[in-house]
Amino acid sequence: MKFSNMASAMMLIAFLFACQAPRQILKPSAKFSTLYISLDMRTIDQTSFQDSITYKVNRFINAYNSETHPFKLSLTNSKETPHIKIHFIRTGFVSKKKSWIAAGISAAGIGTATTLIATGFLVPFGWIYLPSAKCRIMPVISSDITDISAHQQVTISTGGFFRSEAKQYAAQSTKITKYLVEMVLQLEKEYTP
Repeated sequence: MKFSNMASAMMLIAFLFACQAPRQILKPSAKFSTLYISLDMRTIDQTSFQDSITYKVNRFINAYNSETHPFKLSLTNSKETPHIKIHFIRTGFVSKKKSWIAAGISAAGIGTATTLIATGFLVPFGWIYLPSAKCRIMPVISSDITDISAHQQVTISTGGFFRSEAKQYAAQSTKITKYLVEMVLQLEKEYTP
């Protein structure tokens, strides 16, 4: 009986902590007719990756602006101060050489597990290594519209194992755009015109 009471109390505490209200991003006083977005891609060496990101973000902005929303979106030029700035900190893609090395490491890991199973070892041990393309970004929201001062870095990861660079760029730019879409939709949810 004591165990069930303790378990019930622990579940109640977990429920109370899980039901905290989400953190408000926008200031209640934030007003804007256009949300300006900036992409700081100075650390990206691959021009075709930059082009892919810009193209997909522009497609999202055009689709968003073609519908009815409380504000419009725009990529900034030098005249406007951005409300959201996406800093690209580091990008990494999987080369063919790294894919072949990963295939060798995975083959050795699978071979080890197979050998242990065949010899009747109690706990088979093996490994698989599948490298991925990664992009670390830091979204910064302007102090004009938020009170959040500390911005966290986000790592966006997609499969890169035996994928061409073009496919890795496309997958990464799609995920980055999806992240931006989620951010804009959260701001729209909080915005009161």
